[in-house]
Amino acid sequence: MSKIILVIPVGRDFRLLPRCLEHYHLQGVEQIFLNVHARMEWGSDLVDRIQEIGRQYNARIGHVHHRVYTESCHTTRIILDHYAKQDDWVIYSDVDEFQEYPDSLHNIIEYCERNQYDYVRGLLLDRVAIDGSLPMLNDRSLPAQFPVAAQITGVIRHGDTNKIVLSRAGIPMGSGQHFTAAGKGAPVQTLRVTVHHFRWDSEAPANLSYMKQMLDSIDVVWAGEYQRILDHLGRNNGRFDLSDPALMVHYPPVSRQKNSPPSTLSAEYMGKITSDSILSRNKDDVLNQDEQSKYSIRRYGKKVSSLNISAAMIWTLCDGERTVDELVSDLAFEYDQKVDEVHEDVFTAIKKLVGDNLLHLLPSGNKPKNLHWNTCQQTQFLHSLDYQTHPELYRDVGLCHGLLAQVRGRKYQQQTNFHFYWRQLDVPFGDKQIATLTACLATQNLDLSNVLLWYSGATAPEHPELDKLIDDGYVQVKKYDPCTLAEGTPLEGNHGRLLLQDGKCYLDGDLFRLLVLFRFGGVYVDMDVLLLRDFSPLLTFEFMYSWGSDQPALINGAVMRFFPGSVALDRMLAEIMDSEPIPESTCWGATIYGRVRNRYHFTVLPYGFFNPEWACFEGKNQGYAESPETFMTANTASQNIYRCAYAWHWHNKWAQKVEANSKFDLLRNMLTRSWQDKKRFLGYCRTR
Repeated sequence: MSKIILVIPVGRDFRLLPRCLEHYHLQGVEQIFLNVHARMEWGSDLVDRIQEIGRQYNARIGHVHHRVYTESCHTTRIILDHYAKQDDWVIYSDVDEFQEYPDSLHNIIEYCERNQYDYVRGLLLDRVAIDGSLPMLNDRSLPAQFPVAAQITGVIRHGDTNKIVLSRAGIPMGSGQHFTAAGKGAPVQTLRVTVHHFRWDSEAPANLSYMKQMLDSIDVVWAGEYQRILDHLGRNNGRFDLSDPALMVHYPPVSRQKNSPPSTLSAEYMGKITSDSILSRNKDDVLNQDEQSKYSIRRYGKKVSSLNISAAMIWTLCDGERTVDELVSDLAFEYDQKVDEVHEDVFTAIKKLVGDNLLHLLPSGNKPKNLHWNTCQQTQFLHSLDYQTHPELYRDVGLCHGLLAQVRGRKYQQQTNFHFYWRQLDVPFGDKQIATLTACLATQNLDLSNVLLWYSGATAPEHPELDKLIDDGYVQVKKYDPCTLAEGTPLEGNHGRLLLQDGKCYLDGDLFRLLVLFRFGGVYVDMDVLLLRDFSPLLTFEFMYSWGSDQPALINGAVMRFFPGSVALDRMLAEIMDSEPIPESTCWGATIYGRVRNRYHFTVLPYGFFNPEWACFEGKNQGYAESPETFMTANTASQNIYRCAYAWHWHNKWAQKVEANSKFDLLRNMLTRSWQDKKRFLGYCRTR
């Protein structure tokens, strides 16, 4: 018989421990273990005081550590390995986190076991005082003291608000319990836990300063997150600026069932909440297709299970993170049907979407259910991809997309720069360039992304749509000064190399991407590339991609990701210093990339991730467009748009006119609609 176990990290500030233990005791938790961090300077009696509080709720100390800083997930694993069985269920909660479940824990666990789900996700909801101040903690209920919901962690701190709150004990957790690379999670569309975060009282500034100082001493990268909050409080007289619309919460509270357990969180817990959010579609929110093939959110008062609704639900769920079997399971839950009864309807619905040119099967012809890539759930698998170990992925774009169809990468938690460079002085900045920027905005997590457009020349790019993006704060435009960016690199002071240009932007374009990524880190994207999906699963490692299937040793830099100060980039810049420049060649590009990778490893992903048609240029994988010349013209190959590729490279067809229903036109329209929906539903647009 499986147990419900709670593990709580406890440290120097344990004022909320009694309330936290009471809260979870009422939820039906059977065993509670305290994971104690006890530095000697915090007092020799710290462990005894925590243990005394724990005894009142039958909570025991499972582990004590004294180091400057230790990831709680590591010491929690020590506790679970000693006290828990693989099939026990574990609640992960900090002492200031109070989880609100939509049903009793036993019912939720029964639902997960019935559907073979291994963990449940939650979203962090920061709770603050009604005026944004930091009051002293008193004996009143926490919801009464902190009635307002605000996005402090997500917007100000730039932290990750996704949490894994409940899982089987055998599922390993990543940093901060924000992600796991194992198991199968319950779909957030049907089960999501709200995590109320009661941290923002009068002691918060001192605690933040102490944590930042401690993390700085061991060079932990997220120490800066604490400084962002301190800076915000400093600018606003020690308060959170609740007049800022960005702090508004854009997901509704969890709806509690009649048989929910009693809770320390009363009905007054809701503060500033907006419910019209696409982030958390209710069961009766479905996506309908009207006569003009446009999409709108419709709300139904009862459950329905017609083919059209199934097709619409599949469309909303086809995000590259679900297999067909998981779609079937999700739909069965939506419509209270057995899995077997839904299975055929799902494939019929997929067929209908394909027939309407709204969804496209794999170019290899394989049905998604037949794909065999299971290890792709681990980000580490993508990191380790190599032509020597998986040559089939570099030869067959269908197999490559079979992998991508099932990628479930973790959500990257750090701020990421997306760099674009415009230097084509003989081509005006127009709608195609806007499409490139729009694609990035539509697909990336803007809370954690900075979109930067760099330019060289006397004047910045001009376009009405670009002006709007700049005014609304979505895009930053920066002047490219290679001499400044080269400071501290092997090219510092070498103006002959730094200021060199050629007619096709080969030399200076190749130099730009190395300099800007070495200095600032992030992702570089060519201006003739449309991003098609969230890069989060790829952001934990450095990469470029292969140049076709016949020459996997050649490396393409149209899309690349590197960290600031990268050793590989440093060596590439040194190679430029020692290489004779050849105008309109790849001497500062693919030639250098290959030489450096032989000595300083970085991942070279298959071309199918970013350039699906490349094999067609080589006379393989027919069915996609055969030549870049067809990208702007309407033809049957235009319909082959597979949504699980990360990007689409349209190879500098700047002067070619875009025809209606061409591949470029279809993708641009899809991404533009997605960006418009994102602004409308996620609150990114501001009232003009």
